[in-house]
Amino acid sequence: MTRELGHAPQSRSTPAARRITRRGAWPVFLLAGVLALVLIPSAYRWRWADRVLPGVRVAAVHVGGLDRDAAAQRLQAAGLDTAVEASVRADDFRTVIESDTIGLDLEATLDAAFAVGRTGSRPAQLSDLARTRFGGRTVVPVIRVDRDRLDAALHAFAADIDAPAQDARLVLETSGVTATEARPGRALDVVSAATTLQTLAEIGTWPLADVQLPVNVLEPGVTDVGPALERARVLAAGTVELSHGDLRWTLEPGQLVGAMTVVTDAERVRLAMAPAEWSALLAPVTSAVSRTAQTPRFDFDPETGHLAVVRPAEDALVVNVERTAERVLALGAGAARVVAVAVDRSPPPITNTVSADELGIRELVAENTSYYVGSAPGRVTNVRLAALRYDGLVIPKDAVFSFNEFLGDVSAAEGYQKTLIILDGATADGIGGGVCQVSTTLFRAAFWAGLPIVERWAHGYRVGYYEQHSGPGLDATVYSPIVDLKFRNDTGAALLIEAEPNPRAMTLTFRLYGTKPSREVAMEGPFTTNITPPPAPRIEVDPSLPPGASESKELARNGASVSVRRIVRVPGQPDRVDTFHSRYVPTGALTLIGPPAAPAAEFQASAPAQAPVTP
Repeated sequence: MTRELGHAPQSRSTPAARRITRRGAWPVFLLAGVLALVLIPSAYRWRWADRVLPGVRVAAVHVGGLDRDAAAQRLQAAGLDTAVEASVRADDFRTVIESDTIGLDLEATLDAAFAVGRTGSRPAQLSDLARTRFGGRTVVPVIRVDRDRLDAALHAFAADIDAPAQDARLVLETSGVTATEARPGRALDVVSAATTLQTLAEIGTWPLADVQLPVNVLEPGVTDVGPALERARVLAAGTVELSHGDLRWTLEPGQLVGAMTVVTDAERVRLAMAPAEWSALLAPVTSAVSRTAQTPRFDFDPETGHLAVVRPAEDALVVNVERTAERVLALGAGAARVVAVAVDRSPPPITNTVSADELGIRELVAENTSYYVGSAPGRVTNVRLAALRYDGLVIPKDAVFSFNEFLGDVSAAEGYQKTLIILDGATADGIGGGVCQVSTTLFRAAFWAGLPIVERWAHGYRVGYYEQHSGPGLDATVYSPIVDLKFRNDTGAALLIEAEPNPRAMTLTFRLYGTKPSREVAMEGPFTTNITPPPAPRIEVDPSLPPGASESKELARNGASVSVRRIVRVPGQPDRVDTFHSRYVPTGALTLIGPPAAPAAEFQASAPAQAPVTP
């Protein structure tokens, strides 16, 4: 092969060469792209360094290309102003919510507008710039919400709006019975209202003007009171008479209406009697009808062991206030308006048919006799009346006996007479003097029976009646309902009290029948200490006495402290020692005298009156 001289060899471009050429161009392109990513955004941001990037809107307001002050002025002119307060309404009610509770944060909103295209990664910023430049960008206004303050504001608004539903009801007045219609209520749904406002704030809704808040309708529970109204009018049409045996009580229409009330069951209204008012209206009835159970009184014959009823038992009676009300409310329009009082009966624990063996009454357990020689006739009468209150009474085993429980009313109406009593530590005239003779005698019988004494009080000063055939310190005073005599029946069987007053002998005997325990009772004393002489005698004028008359009102008595010990001996057990203390104050003699006789009138002659002189 020959090559012509003067001609250069012709080059050929192979595919491999072309690939090498293209590979050399890519770095240039890549470098150009990187420079574009860096320089173009930087140049763009530098161009708008102190302004919002073009294409940015806050809500629907264009702020692109504006500096911060101009953007703020444009937003405020468009209503996006911090001075604007949110307003809400519910039905016909409207209120304004302060801006520190819910309001526009203008500075934070401007910050968000200026942040467009300036935050995030470089690619993100470039994308933001391109999208904003060619398509625009909307920024949501920043609305701040203080949820605690918002809840408080809504609750305060609810206080003006909320109204409870009004049930249909009866209006009960002494003048008559009427009815009111049902009325629905309303209640602001505070939770939903707060959620609504929070949601609007989060999506940048501003201003918030007359936002409608949800209100719940409250339906009344009772819409029909017709039956109860008709029943009330029937009862108020006239008087109602309550009856129990021969007793009658008349209830006037005004009294009935005043005691009525209405009760709602589900959606039904029914007439009822108000417990307090109805009980007060029935107070005279319950007082006359109700009574405690009375155990029978017995006479025990220790020779035959026979127990005879001398006064039958009486059931306890209690007026059933509720059932009586039901009977009254059930009266029909044409019915006889007489209603029998509903009464509950309960028998006493001891019945008329009980036997002595069932009660354990077999023998004499203890007895005591006291003397009251020298008592005035009125005192003798009082001793007899009070003693008979206890004759034939049965004390169940393990029961605590109370003297005052069975004493009853000590009054002239019960036959008690006026005589000397101890009042405020001194002798005075009063009804019932001599009752303490009974309590003293019964105390001594319980003392010698070895019964545990639960309560016993000594007299204020020494009384001679209680020391006849006895030393001091074994008396027991009572003053119902404060001062009582109590003892417990620990014999294991019932005890029957037998009281035997003897006005002729001036004695009172109490016997306790039952089952005598295997124990002995002994006494030590009385031990007397702190003897105090009486004060000096006194004389006082009593205008009620005739002139020259005198009356011994108080005796001279020594004061003293007296102790009596009781020893109860049970085989195989330690002795039980009970000490009874009495403190008696001294009393001075007091004599009442009548006022002195008036002096005789002296006769004095008087000169005749001088006739008037005429000048």
